[in-house]
Parts: sequence; structure tokens; C-alpha cells
Amino acid sequence: VTFENNSAENGGGIYQYAGGASITAANFSANSATLEGGGLYLDHILGADTSNWVKISASNLTGNSASTAGGAILASTAYLTIDNSEIANSSGAAVYLLWKNTGDIVGSYLLLTRSSLHDNQGGGIYNGHGTLLTENSTISQNSGWGVWAGLDSITTNLSFTTLRANTSGQLQRTGGNLVLANSVIDSGGSASANCVTAAGLSVPTVNGTWSSDGSCGPGPIVSSSLLLGPLELNGGATPNHYPQSGSEFLNQATCGGNTQDQRGATRPATGSTFCDAGAVEYGAVIHNRVFLPSLQR
Repeated sequence: VTFENNSAENGGGIYQYAGGASITAANFSANSATLEGGGLYLDHILGADTSNWVKISASNLTGNSASTAGGAILASTAYLTIDNSEIANSSGAAVYLLWKNTGDIVGSYLLLTRSSLHDNQGGGIYNGHGTLLTENSTISQNSGWGVWAGLDSITTNLSFTTLRANTSGQLQRTGGNLVLANSVIDSGGSASANCVTAAGLSVPTVNGTWSSDGSCGPGPIVSSSLLLGPLELNGGATPNHYPQSGSEFLNQATCGGNTQDQRGATRPATGSTFCDAGAVEYGAVIHNRVFLPSLQR
């Protein structure tokens, strides 16, 4: 399914209120909102039953725009998952998590896996009021912050995630709890500091994470030899930064049950006991599936 060149006040491509939605192998292109949610506006979608959530997989959201927030997706007290998808060239902060109104006791929830957010105007993900979990994903080359954990954010958890070359910096935290696990935070030559953290916040939980400068506090390991390649397709369906030989974070992460990288390649690589930090496993084998037609006599 393709949603292209549509417009609305909120939700240029789709406005979804309550109830679940399954969006697979879809293209959202050049949709716009005069207010919020250029591609999708997801409104009040909650519940412990994941079948009532919005699930986006193997989809592309490119060139969508919103005047206020959520160039690609705005989640307003909504639960969603995004897997194996690309969000690019949006205008107005690509993905925005917030609450329906100040009386709500819960925020939005996003689980982002095996995906790439890149080259969006206004930043990658803004966790205004919600829980953000990323794994095996790349957030890169956005104009603005890669990830912003806002004043009213609940939790931001970045695992096996690569943040690189976002122009304002890779991670800003003005509120909420923060967990950094086996991730790579790289300025990519940008003059901006990787991290900016407001005073008085709780100490983040940091494990196996690497940074190209010391701005992210005492947790991440600082290295000038992260050696990430350019953003491109290195197998798989979404662009990523392939680590180069000599990258210091190779074989430095505890896999912890993580069996695939962003491309679907096996973690750890053959012959390795430990995984690589970041979204992509160096030297790992990508298992391409071949579908044969069924034959009938």
C-alpha cells in the first residue's frame, strides 16, 4: 500500500484513533499535516494486549512533513512498534512521543527495532512524554538531535543502537530515566558535543557503550577510534554504518540474547564469543531467504 501526497490538519497519511493497526510493506511519501503527524497521527491507542497496538514493519516513510511536530509519526498517548523500517527526509522532528492531555497518567510507548532514522529535519526522535526503547537501529545525520529525552519523558533505553552525525548532537536529556546498553555514540565529525544533560537528573544506567567524546558522562567508554563507515545499505533493508576493521568496540559487548543485528545478520559473528556494540555486527553472515514456488501436478 502507498500513501502519497495526502494532507490533513493532523495525520496527513493516516489518523488512527484507538484500536490496533497492522502496517506492513507500506510506503508513506510526501504526506503533510498543517499541525502534527505528517505521515501518521496515532491517538489514544493503549492496552496490555499488543494486538491493540499499531505495528509498522518493513515500511518506508520518506519526505513527510508537519508544521508543528512529528514529520513522519506523532504518537499521542499511543503504543506502537516499528521494525525493519526506514524513516527519512521528514520535516518537523521525525517521530514525536507525547501525551493526550495533562490529565493522562501514561505516555506513549515506542519499541524501535532493526530500523533507520536519517536525514530528517528537526531531529530523529523526541520523547516528550513516553517510554522509548530502541534496539539494533541507526539514528543518523538528522538536522537537530538524534534523540531528545524531554522534561516529561518516562524512560529512554537505547540498546545496540548507533547514533551518529546528528547536527545538534546525538543525545539530549532534560528529564526521565536513561539506559545506554552496548551502543555507539559518534559525532561523525560534527562540532557539537555528543550529549547534553540537564542538571539534577538521576544517574543513567550505562553498560558497554562507546562515545567519541566525554560529554556523555563517566559511563560510556571514550574512544577516537570508533571507525564507522558511511551511511549506506550494507545488506538488509535499511541504511546503517558498518564498523571498520580496527573499531575499538568490536567484540566488546555481552550479547544478552541479542541474536541479530539491524540487517538480520547473526550475532555474534562466527568465531566470536562477544557481540559488537552498535547496530551492526562486523563480519556477520546475513541469511537471505529464498522462496521457491510450490509445484502441483
